[in-house]
Amino acid sequence: MSLLKPVLAGLLVSLSLNGSMWASDSAAHTEAKAIQCVVEFKYDSVQFDQKKLLGCYSSLKPSDVRYFHVFATASPGGSQAHNQQLSDGRAKAMSAFLKSRFPDVKVHTIGGGINNRFGKSGVVSAILVPEPPVTSSLPTTLTMPPQESVAGSNAPTEGNVASLDPETQSTANLSASSDNRDESFRLAMRIGQDHYSLEKKTAYKALGGEGVWFPKIDGLSTSVRPEVGITGSSLIDDEFLDLYSTHATAGLNARLGTRVLLGGRALAGGLWNADREWTGDAGGEFRLGYEYQHLSVFAGLGKTRATTRIGLDLGMTL
Repeated sequence: MSLLKPVLAGLLVSLSLNGSMWASDSAAHTEAKAIQCVVEFKYDSVQFDQKKLLGCYSSLKPSDVRYFHVFATASPGGSQAHNQQLSDGRAKAMSAFLKSRFPDVKVHTIGGGINNRFGKSGVVSAILVPEPPVTSSLPTTLTMPPQESVAGSNAPTEGNVASLDPETQSTANLSASSDNRDESFRLAMRIGQDHYSLEKKTAYKALGGEGVWFPKIDGLSTSVRPEVGITGSSLIDDEFLDLYSTHATAGLNARLGTRVLLGGRALAGGLWNADREWTGDAGGEFRLGYEYQHLSVFAGLGKTRATTRIGLDLGMTL
């Protein structure tokens, strides 16, 4: 079963890319429609926006719903086993919530484990009871009334969302929003040995910090993570503060697996001496990092006009 779940989840994603599908009722020769709702979970948690999920289906009665299909996933980071267990728990949490509101409606769940496309999301499809076929001999045009919009970028839409129905063996189509890469921030403390190469060549102990923002860029592969931020250090020589350095940063990191990152960034800023004299400075830095959930450590080796930077920073992603 541990191998079957990822395969099944992959099948659902593939179906979502192949266009709209209808769940067919062969006995009545009608088409079952579905209402889909996408909600996000908190980081490394089974807690989700219950108000949004309830709002998606507030207009439905239990008699309107044939069954629910729940598909939950996890964002990259952490082990495969942990994220599979996390996605299973998320699917069960959504199922329990739906059953408390629709006690007589069946709920089918799938935990998809790590999924770069869906991220830390849950996709719920309410498969509706088919309408009876029109038997009138007069020409009849059925027009669906416009659906009320629901606040939020992932508002439910009425459409051709298929699902996996164990009873009828109908196939499911789980459409999802585009890439769910999360925007996030990282705060870190830096320690290092910086070598000053202007005026006098001196090795300084460096102690400082940095703040980095990871923006979301549509169309960029999830294996590449851009960053922009600011870093600053106090350079100390013989227990006397001689220099301050501060630089704006911009760079890219490539994922090597789920936890290791390799990248580089440009540095632009300057240094102040003890007399508050400013010296402009620019250069670059190579970085190798390791992430575990919201904690991370990065080693950096860089060269600017004024310094050679060798350091280690310990940080936390918010």
